[in-house]
Amino acid sequence: YAADIHHIAIHPSTPYPQCIFYQANKDENQARANYYSVTGTPRVALNGTLLPPTSTLLPLTNLQTALSQKTAPISVKVSDVISGGNLRTTVQVKYDQALAAGNYVLHVMVAEKLINLKTPNQEEQHRL
Repeated sequence: YAADIHHIAIHPSTPYPQCIFYQANKDENQARANYYSVTGTPRVALNGTLLPPTSTLLPLTNLQTALSQKTAPISVKVSDVISGGNLRTTVQVKYDQALAAGNYVLHVMVAEKLINLKTPNQEEQHRL
């Protein structure tokens, strides 16, 4: 499902406060962990909802259910163009005309590169 989902790792202080990735970005890692009420790892948030812990980190039924749901009324399209050694990224946020009135918050993350390193939580690939 590489074309459908993006794995972004967040590294909270619990249970590994010595984690190199947590230490490199304490405030943002802890803020995201607090937002989802993560009290231990590994955990998965799918479409903004923290999944209950199970023996399978991301059960196939949860993933297939999420992929089959109606699309959100807000979409984000990211386009990258490399020219002359420079990267230009364009982000377009579009909304459905039927979007209900209200205040919305869009949380955006940037995964800049893949780091292959086995950390105390046993993950070996990290997109930071």
